Amino acid sequence: LAEPVIAQLREQRRDQSVDAEAPSILFVLGDTHRPAVDAADGVLVVNGGTIGAGGTGNLNEGQDASLAVVTYERGPFVPLAADLVTLDPGTGETVARRVRIDRKTPLQVGDPAVPGG
Repeated sequence: LAEPVIAQLREQRRDQSVDAEAPSILFVLGDTHRPAVDAADGVLVVNGGTIGAGGTGNLNEGQDASLAVVTYERGPFVPLAADLVTLDPGTGETVARRVRIDRKTPLQVGDPAVPGG
């Protein structure tokens, strides 16, 4: 449901020449169960992955557990980084990656719209 809204917001911001130096709108998703960060045209999309409202219901899918933590400044909202953390439930091996939100350069880590991205 969020994809058309995100696309429309980004297009409006490009068309209106809105200062997109720093993302000012944050969408937090988890529908693909794959951690990802996508920042462009003043819109930040963070997909935390598997841990969240679904609880442990997807552990039998054979994939790592994952989550995201967003660090930001308040007043005005300025996202600084997204930490993507994955955990292998079988071995306990954990990997953490900090993705710095560059205020001038669009970025994409993973693919929030494609399972397995």
